[in-house]
Amino acid sequence: MSRELNAVSQENRILSGGLVWLNILPIMKLIWPFIFNSALKNSYIAEFKSKRITKEVNLNSGLIYPIMPLLLVFLSFYGSALFSDIENRAYQNGVFSMPPYK
Repeated sequence: MSRELNAVSQENRILSGGLVWLNILPIMKLIWPFIFNSALKNSYIAEFKSKRITKEVNLNSGLIYPIMPLLLVFLSFYGSALFSDIENRAYQNGVFSMPPYK
């Protein structure tokens, strides 16, 4: 990704290509890909505009990478809340009781 951003001329580049390494930091991994993808898209749009290229820039597939960890974090919290509720219902009055098997 660094090479792609560095391929854009300096006057059209929004971020430097070296900032892609912020994706390694755990907290930034949830936020930075959205910022970087937007900067990459806008840099390419500016580059194409300056060279009078009419090709459309579509980097929507680059949003799958940052959305998946957020989805997994959400599902892990939701899943743990769901299963803890099942455990609480199964353990009533100090006795662990499971529903009868039919």
